[in-house]
Amino acid sequence: MVPTTTSRDPLDLLGCQPRRIVIVDDEKAVLLALERAFLDAGVKDVMTFEDGTSAARIIASGAAVDAFVVDWRLPDLGGIALINRIRAQVAFDRTPVLVLSGFLDKRDFRLAAEFPLLALVEKPSHANFVFKKLGELFRERDFFDAESQTIASEIQSLVPRANFIDKGWEALRSKLRQAPRPAPVYFIAMRLLRARGMENMSEILLHDLLNLDPDCAPALIEMGRKKIAAGNLPAATKLLQRAEALAPRNLQRLCLLGDAQIRSLSSSEARETFTEATAIDPKDDRVISGLQIATNMERHQGVLDTSKMQGSLASMLNAIGVIMVREGKIEDGVHHYQSAIRYAENDVDWIKLGFNLGLAYMRWHKPLDASVWFKRAWDRSKGSFFKAKRYFDQSLVEVQRLGLKVEAHPELRRGFDERISGDGALYLTDDDKVNLAKSSESAVKNESVLGGEGEGEGDRQLPPPEFPPDLYAWEKIRKVLRTVQIPDPALFEKAGASAFMVDHQAYGGLIGELSVCILIPKSVAASQVSHMDESEARAAGVKALRRIRKVWALMWPVGD
Repeated sequence: MVPTTTSRDPLDLLGCQPRRIVIVDDEKAVLLALERAFLDAGVKDVMTFEDGTSAARIIASGAAVDAFVVDWRLPDLGGIALINRIRAQVAFDRTPVLVLSGFLDKRDFRLAAEFPLLALVEKPSHANFVFKKLGELFRERDFFDAESQTIASEIQSLVPRANFIDKGWEALRSKLRQAPRPAPVYFIAMRLLRARGMENMSEILLHDLLNLDPDCAPALIEMGRKKIAAGNLPAATKLLQRAEALAPRNLQRLCLLGDAQIRSLSSSEARETFTEATAIDPKDDRVISGLQIATNMERHQGVLDTSKMQGSLASMLNAIGVIMVREGKIEDGVHHYQSAIRYAENDVDWIKLGFNLGLAYMRWHKPLDASVWFKRAWDRSKGSFFKAKRYFDQSLVEVQRLGLKVEAHPELRRGFDERISGDGALYLTDDDKVNLAKSSESAVKNESVLGGEGEGEGDRQLPPPEFPPDLYAWEKIRKVLRTVQIPDPALFEKAGASAFMVDHQAYGGLIGELSVCILIPKSVAASQVSHMDESEARAAGVKALRRIRKVWALMWPVGD
């Protein structure tokens, strides 16, 4: 880096006086020269880093930064990884980034073009040239800020209509098409429209942008994201692969592509995609979890009947977690569930995965971590998943018995404080005392990792639980009973519940693709049960089992 000269005032070149600049370069001479040049230019705070890992900490903190100057090739965490991390932070989505490198190819310039407010400078360069390029980025940022205000005013005046025929709307579309650099301005408008709940109009602009520039990689990414949300995974994969061919090494795009492949149950392809992403940023949480899930799916798909799980990724991930824990790979199972929860498509899936993660922690003899996830499952269910509450209370009892500290987990503190008696001991309910009569080891050992509980009447034992409780199981069971009124004695043997033939009737039906066996005491008519609520059915002693593959398992232990 050549020192600056006095031929041009650096502030004129920059167009402003930045307060804080972050410089990342592993060449000590370049780092020192740039630091001196910016300090001489009047920048008050110049932060320098010789490696990407150290710089990543300031990025993660979201601290105020006016501009980043980043070397493209760093020995540990590369420049492209840092840029992906910068743009992933909302605080830095409009912060100029100047990339310095002596090794640039066409793909690098193509990739740079899709990141807004980013410019490339080849080494060696005069310091004034660095100021000039950075000044251009500052002016571009100011232009987009001004455009944002103008567009926001125009969008505010729009009246959402079913057919979108509005002079203001058409004028906005025309203005965006004529912008010197359309893509960033389009994305400003789309973000503002979404903020106003005008999602359909935002999507129209996305189509406009793709018609204007079919090779606009950011637009292809956004369209791919929409296709994933709509469940159109083949179309999403095609769009993201096209964007990847245009400008490789975009971490966001690779992770989206890998996620689409995981949701399509294409584990081998997903593993390859996330492996490619590790070459960009091996420490990114999305990359780590995606690669782990893809690898686990690929390893276990041979022993799972995926035809029963199409459209239910959570069911597959739950089943994989069960296998891992039962094989004694408890720590691996915990990590699997931690990654799997990213792929929960709705609250029901999230609650199941979170609850099962709590059970896995219990198997790992970590009741404090388990209680965190039991509480999250209970909170997420809005108070409907009582089993999570019961396990949360029980885990807190175990936490106190072991003398563990809850201060490190603020979300537990309130639940813990609510159960502290006047003498400082944890207040125990009668159920708690019964649970504590069992050892922690045996209590956890007898639990399925997926949340069912064994139930028996005397010596009659239902098959051991294999699958997670269904939060809406009872509503589904009632629906089966409204359509199936003829008992089937053969179901007892198939369900492994022959001991119940004396005083129960067995009814069978389908819940989606799952076969269900419902055991109803002979003293109760099936037509009565179909009108009972959950608590009434429990009191009546109704039991429900389901068959997945060739295994019958306790699905919802009514009367436990």
